[in-house]
Amino acid sequence: MVYQVNLSPDGGSNRATFFATTQGTLFQTNQQIKVTGVALRSTIPNGQNALISFWRVSDKSLLARVWLVPKETVEIVPISVTLEPNVEYVVSGFGVELVCATSIGTSAFTKTGPDGTVFNVKGRVSSNGNAYPETHEINRSFMAFYIDYRLNDAPSVTLSSPANNQTLTEGSTYTIAGTASDPDSGNAVTVKYSINGGTARNITSAISDGATPIPFSKVLTFRNGRLYDGNTDVSGQLAENTTYTVSVYAVDDQGGTSPSYTRSFKVILNRPPNITLNPYNANQTGLSVLETLVFTGKVTDPENDNVNLTVSFNGGDPVTLKSGVPSGTTFEYKVPVSALANGSNTVVFTATDTKGAEKKKTLTFAKSGTQAPVNTAVTRYSITPPLGSTAEIVAWVNREIGDLNVDAAFSIVGSDANESYKAMTKNASVPVGDGTVTEDEFVGTAGTAGPKVTLRLTLTRANSTSDKAVKKIMGGIG
Repeated sequence: MVYQVNLSPDGGSNRATFFATTQGTLFQTNQQIKVTGVALRSTIPNGQNALISFWRVSDKSLLARVWLVPKETVEIVPISVTLEPNVEYVVSGFGVELVCATSIGTSAFTKTGPDGTVFNVKGRVSSNGNAYPETHEINRSFMAFYIDYRLNDAPSVTLSSPANNQTLTEGSTYTIAGTASDPDSGNAVTVKYSINGGTARNITSAISDGATPIPFSKVLTFRNGRLYDGNTDVSGQLAENTTYTVSVYAVDDQGGTSPSYTRSFKVILNRPPNITLNPYNANQTGLSVLETLVFTGKVTDPENDNVNLTVSFNGGDPVTLKSGVPSGTTFEYKVPVSALANGSNTVVFTATDTKGAEKKKTLTFAKSGTQAPVNTAVTRYSITPPLGSTAEIVAWVNREIGDLNVDAAFSIVGSDANESYKAMTKNASVPVGDGTVTEDEFVGTAGTAGPKVTLRLTLTRANSTSDKAVKKIMGGIG
């Protein structure tokens, strides 16, 4: 904001004229001021130019100088110079009169600007030798003058996002957006934010032109219980049932700070899926290596996200059971008894939701005891008819002579039908080769031809220590 004040003790209209001597006027205030104009008039005749200059005493550096065309009327001469508080300056000139106060030699007084700013002003005539080339005598009166001074105005912020009292869930974005303004053209403005009073972080920086709002936007992402700016954690671990705040404000490079705008938010942490196994018999005995253990269950997710389910057996690579299925999907996993190791065995189910949260369920069970020989065994053979379907099947089974007996059955059904077996007729049983092997001939005929053909052989022996075996199987279809 620009104000104007007469920095003289009494606002008087006396004059102090610079003469060709080596004296100047020292000037100092308690406020930083940006001088934009000086009230003076030129006294140089014959069209010669006059000048006014500002010097810093500490290093005798020239801060600003303006040349002017002589005029007899008092006018505000534009000049641009920033004078820091409590620093001594020399105001010097050549061929000019400045509006000044009563001749008092050395002065200290207080003035109040239109905005209430208090100026503690010090000024005196001082001899400085030839340090300031155009410095001339000022009749030993206190030099005072009107200035337009500019005090730094604090920036302001308009916050359009986020809304107050938001609730964030896993993967939610949290956008901080709005505009910042600074009426002081040339000020560097930085917009900042902090989470719950923590570290202040920059959103954007720009140079104000004094009029155009500066837009800003920062998109944070809530994941794994934290707010992230990209891959940077900006919040620390957050908890449910707790109210957090984000504060947004702007600062400028002149020390101005806007009011802080605060928004509240809460979070709901992503919960992992659940794996529920249905009851099963954990102590089974008398199992055959041809049997399987069957585990069934259901996967659910508290946020109703889709779920992936994998299973790993005895430390092996995970195998996908379900991929991207809805919460509440059932599953089945089979482990062949023949695949079990003697001693401890483990099955690890892992459910993962679409946001990356996972839950594991581990089953540990032991295989013990010894394998007992059986006197009956069943084996099945699936046959693909070359012509697509058949109604007849014949099989020749070569078995070692002894206590081993073979019975045969067949199933001929539609491609989608369940197997349905009928006993095959044994037409003949004759020795072959060296007389140690018998060949059994079996024939089966279905009422209707079908594409799905299965041969089932049932092998039985009277003595579990018998070593007699089937040596060869041959067959054909009609």
